Amino acid sequence: MSRDAGWSWVKVLNGSRTWAAGNRGSILIFADDLYSTNSISFTLNEGLTFTECSFTNQSSVAIRRIISLSPRFLVIASRGEQGVVWQLDFTPLHEGECQGAENPDDPISDYEYWEPSDALSGSCLLGRRTEYIRRKQNKLCINTLKNTTSRVIQNCSCRKEDYICDYCFTKNEMDNCVLDSTECPWYDPHEVPSPCIGSWNETQGYRLAAGDTCDISSGLNLLPITRTCEGLGSHFFFFFSYFFFFHSPFYYVP
Repeated sequence: MSRDAGWSWVKVLNGSRTWAAGNRGSILIFADDLYSTNSISFTLNEGLTFTECSFTNQSSVAIRRIISLSPRFLVIASRGEQGVVWQLDFTPLHEGECQGAENPDDPISDYEYWEPSDALSGSCLLGRRTEYIRRKQNKLCINTLKNTTSRVIQNCSCRKEDYICDYCFTKNEMDNCVLDSTECPWYDPHEVPSPCIGSWNETQGYRLAAGDTCDISSGLNLLPITRTCEGLGSHFFFFFSYFFFFHSPFYYVP
């Protein structure tokens, strides 16, 4: 089981299990999905402790699926060729509703802040550090938060990990974005567009990943470089447009 988005894992049960989560993870139930059984295991504290209980006093069944109705569950199983369904209600096992979601930093709150991280970017994911509110692991209350609640602590300085290859570019063996001449043989990223009006953007082969909010001013800037149009071409187009608009005859037909 993981409490940090898969960064670290703890073994909590043996064997192959089907499972379901209810009430935003405040209750997890598991059942054997290889052998017939008449019991399930559940935890109210995200794997710290488990309780096993029988959901029927009849013969064992093959559990096919568990559906969360939070905090109730449907256990769908089969006994021979007959399908059977049980509803399990865990509401009485909780110690009321969780309190203190508005102030997770308070020691008496049932909630806490959690900041995700990974091996490459540390706590800076998509260019920012973000804290999420979650129920404390040892609290046995019902989680009343309806939506994922988070706050951005800061935008991080841009790093190479914040970028992906721009269109017509691909990664090479050095993990750098280079022009893919096979896919885009017609494309020259340094060619001035024609007509060129005022300025144009010359790609460096990179663009920010979708949703990334890193701070370019204090980090690596691999965004396109704005170039000023130079030469006769840019001025000629403006002059031609100006002349055509103001000097062409207009006719009114009643």
